[in-house]
Amino acid sequence: MTLLETLQQWQTQQARREGVEGYRVLPYKTLVELARVMPRTEEELLAVKGIGAVKARRYGPTLLQLISAATTPDPAPDAVSAGAPVAAQPTASHTYTVSTGEVTPSDDDVFGVSDFLSALNVLLSSHFRQVRVRGEVVGLRRNTTGHAYFQIKDAQGVLRVTVFRGAYELSGVELADGMEVIVTGHPQHHTQYGFSFIGETVELAGEGALKKAYDALKKKLAQEGLLDAERKRGVPQFATKIGLITSRDGAAIGDFMTNLGKYGLRVTLVHSAVEGQHAVHELRAALMTLRTRAEAGALDVLVITRGGGSLESLQAFNNETIVRMIADFPVPVVAGIGHERDETLATLVADAGVSTPTAAAKAVSASWMEAAAFVAHRQRVIVQRYTEVLGRTAHSVAHAPMVLTARFQELLARFSAAQHRLAQHAAVYAQSLARTRQHIVRAGAQMCTQQQRHLRATHTRLDAIAALLRARDPHTLLARGYAIVRGQHGVVRSTQDVKAGDALSIRLSDGTIEATAE
Repeated sequence: MTLLETLQQWQTQQARREGVEGYRVLPYKTLVELARVMPRTEEELLAVKGIGAVKARRYGPTLLQLISAATTPDPAPDAVSAGAPVAAQPTASHTYTVSTGEVTPSDDDVFGVSDFLSALNVLLSSHFRQVRVRGEVVGLRRNTTGHAYFQIKDAQGVLRVTVFRGAYELSGVELADGMEVIVTGHPQHHTQYGFSFIGETVELAGEGALKKAYDALKKKLAQEGLLDAERKRGVPQFATKIGLITSRDGAAIGDFMTNLGKYGLRVTLVHSAVEGQHAVHELRAALMTLRTRAEAGALDVLVITRGGGSLESLQAFNNETIVRMIADFPVPVVAGIGHERDETLATLVADAGVSTPTAAAKAVSASWMEAAAFVAHRQRVIVQRYTEVLGRTAHSVAHAPMVLTARFQELLARFSAAQHRLAQHAAVYAQSLARTRQHIVRAGAQMCTQQQRHLRATHTRLDAIAALLRARDPHTLLARGYAIVRGQHGVVRSTQDVKAGDALSIRLSDGTIEATAE
């Protein structure tokens, strides 16, 4: 195993202990830089980009041990060929064998204690990454930080186990002494606390215990109302953006995609293990990934599906953390998990619970199928009605000549009748016009006579007025020898209106004389 692989494995394990994502422990670029630089001291470690004082204090000793162990020269060739310790290889029955051989170390092959323990941990973690161990819980205790410490035993052995708080809470199992459990994890030797088994998931062993835990959690969820039909949302109509959580290697994905239909739907697949309690970590990560997309409006519905199985194999879907994440998902959730007899708690809290991946696909695309069926039905109805209309039209066309002849004859008769009525009315109108013409001629003659009389009367009156105007015309008086005298204040009517020296204007019939009064 390369140094980078060793550092990545440590990062994954540390992230699980802390219950965070791997990059929050150390980013991948920092791991690459560590593998390239291979610092040997704390000062060299702090010079690596991404390693601050806090992380150097928290992870520094472990990182330096891993780097030191990875860069320690290999044992002499004869020692390796003689049978250096080889990691156990798992078999189908979870038993392990170790090939051994006699090693004759030289003085140059002496390990320091910390170097040996670091090398031992690298060897253990690289060859026992996911081990499932079954036994009875004894000596359970939890410290103030929430980590669980206990032992599991069988008839011949005892194994010390540590389960950190994040993994313990995610497992959803409330441990007690005497329980038979299966712990999935890896072995580790701590420099101060010695050898222990680091549990990543804990699950109950045996159908009876699993059923009891299932019933207890189901009752708890029912009391909170999470199983009530009123809180469930319907599958959205005409969903186009579908999130899918299942194993990319299982048969469920093929069944789902085959039965989804060709309606242009976009499916976002997030792979997750779906078998056993150890799948909880991947299911949780998948739900978190798709929750982000759903909150951004990139999902209309979420589908979680897998085939059937035993109660033990379906444990991840009875995990309280997973069940609550499904109940709290932003968009409706369709669960197609197991079969009707394998009803999981995830199925019960989902907005739509079906028994198979095929049924899940049909539930999501039901509105599209109904729309397609409706369109096909309306198409048949349109064709049928068109055929009926076409038949009636053909019948009408065949009888059109007779209908047209009858209609034409009817119109001809109506036209003849109208023509006769028009002739009658024309004679009446002609007589009326003749009488009106005579009346107009007589009226015109009377108007002319009256107008002539009126004109003669008007001329006589105008002549009289003209004679009166002539008689009263000032010019006529002036022509007779009269004059009009004007002073400073107008026409002079009396000697009292004039004084000596006033300018006078005397108007005669043929002009004006300017004078001065004396």
